[in-house]
Amino acid sequence: MTIVAIHQPNFLPWPGYFHKLLSCDVFIFLDDVQLPRGKSFVKRVSVKSSYGPLWLTVPVRGRGSIQTIKNAVIADAGSWRKKHLKTLESCYLKAPFFKEHFPAIQQIYDLDYTSLSDFNISLITNLAGNLSSPAYLVRSSSLKIQYDGSLDHLVQLVKHVGGTRYLTGRGKGSMRHLNQAAFAREGIEVVFQTFVHPEYPQLWGEFIPNLSMVDMIFNCGRQAQKILLSSKA
Repeated sequence: MTIVAIHQPNFLPWPGYFHKLLSCDVFIFLDDVQLPRGKSFVKRVSVKSSYGPLWLTVPVRGRGSIQTIKNAVIADAGSWRKKHLKTLESCYLKAPFFKEHFPAIQQIYDLDYTSLSDFNISLITNLAGNLSSPAYLVRSSSLKIQYDGSLDHLVQLVKHVGGTRYLTGRGKGSMRHLNQAAFAREGIEVVFQTFVHPEYPQLWGEFIPNLSMVDMIFNCGRQAQKILLSSKA
């Protein structure tokens, strides 16, 4: 049995993203599809400050144009990298595990990536390593399966990597792109992610869910894996 999950390479994603990553054998970064226009979690995420949630956004060239995620180029717009790092330091310097995990994130920022997908995947890979994820990570673009805009694309990706089960969420986006009949024709079982957002120790008062995974990592360290895996419906 090989469980496969597929998701766009989001920017410093929320805990549910990593719960899915910890629950599969193969995780495919869906990077050969269109970059969502406007506000998107591929480009932005929230962290927690003493004033409440703050958004971090990666500027991208060709705003509003049609382009794939793998071809999206980071805009050299001002000093956004320094602003991100200063924001993270301001928000989490007092967190118990900040000093342990921040240097690796800072190092990735300092590499000055121009590719949005490369930048995001590097950050995700780092966080997944902190969670001791066993999943094999691969980009959909590397599998050389031409995306034709059909719902069968996900089926072909899962089939290509030898998947017998496809792990998906229940959100509107996931359900809109799910063709259960096509999976059934290929003998691939569709299973739905069971994730209930856990509460965990945070700085700055009342608990806020759905933040970047860095919030849990900085506050809980390697205990984050146990917290995520215990979060089931």
